[in-house]
Amino acid sequence: MGAVVGFAAPTLRLTRRQHMEIIGHCYDGLPDEACGLLGGPLNHSTWEPTGQVDTVYCCVNADASARTYTVDSRDLIKAM
Repeated sequence: MGAVVGFAAPTLRLTRRQHMEIIGHCYDGLPDEACGLLGGPLNHSTWEPTGQVDTVYCCVNADASARTYTVDSRDLIKAM
């Protein structure tokens, strides 16, 4: 009777340094919303994310807003 879940999100695994980098980026951007991207490996047999974070991409909020955010396109290209 239980619901079948098609997938479960992986648990993100950050280092303390990565966590502090994200927190610092959020404070640096106040009063605007902060935004960024996290990069990490895929499981090569399933092509799903492993949850391990290798890279933190702190991005500019192109909206320059305290209510909304859009990742600056230049930062998105750098991360890709």
